[in-house]
Amino acid sequence: MKIRSGFVSNSSSSSFVIVGLGNYEKLPWLDPILLINKYFGGETEFGWGPEYIRDLKSRINWAYLVAQNADYPDICIALLEEVLKENIEGVTEIKWDFEGYIDHQTLEKDKTFDIFRNKEVLKDFIFSADSEICLNNDNH
Repeated sequence: MKIRSGFVSNSSSSSFVIVGLGNYEKLPWLDPILLINKYFGGETEFGWGPEYIRDLKSRINWAYLVAQNADYPDICIALLEEVLKENIEGVTEIKWDFEGYIDHQTLEKDKTFDIFRNKEVLKDFIFSADSEICLNNDNH
């Protein structure tokens, strides 16, 4: 079962995420510090698309960028770090050092922030293999 959350529709963009359920992916990591920087991997620029982004590292980057733009970014980032530490074996500290963006019209919609509804939804979005970020627009 898939849950679509964060649908955006206007004259130029229509982006949303699909939160998968189960079939969790693992992020192999050998260091107690998870450094998420420009060398970490994954997409960091989420524009108009059309594009379907499915990899784990991009979902982590997306969640961080959404958290930064939330009404309460410190609470969202703390929840994100808690989920990452609980689900990436051996990680005890997370350092964020990258720049990126999400299309501003996507961030204007309240549903975009639904991945932070609770810890389980965030875990499902990040670690479920069938989660994806769907970027699109009506210009094609």
